[in-house]
Amino acid sequence: MKTAPIRKRIAALAINCAISFIVYLVLTLCNSQGLSFSLGLIIGGWLLFALFAAILGGTPGDIIMGIRLVDLNKGEKIKIVRASFRALFSLFSIGLCGMGYALMYFHNRRQALHDLMTNTIAVEIRQTSVEDLTPQRPAQQ
Repeated sequence: MKTAPIRKRIAALAINCAISFIVYLVLTLCNSQGLSFSLGLIIGGWLLFALFAAILGGTPGDIIMGIRLVDLNKGEKIKIVRASFRALFSLFSIGLCGMGYALMYFHNRRQALHDLMTNTIAVEIRQTSVEDLTPQRPAQQ
């Protein structure tokens, strides 16, 4: 497993923030349905971050950037309960003026605070390149 580069993690966070803003706008426009606005934000955030991470292996931004969230010890996709706690703790990371995310710059495995709290790690998905698909010539002796 190769740890996801910080630049990809930051780009994934930016994509997630943009998607969250769109969800926020949609919930604001659809607030006439009687659903409490704050409850709608909580449900929308949980769907966006926890459910995506548990089912698809990462948030929408992670998927776009080629990142997968896995259990640090097993290397497997995380379950819904851990993904829910990770989503909650990521709010904590942001609430500390982004210092939870800044921890990635100093940690040897590039884990943010919410990754440390949930024993998860963001890894880079190996991309298949053209070189991987072309047959290699056997070494000449």
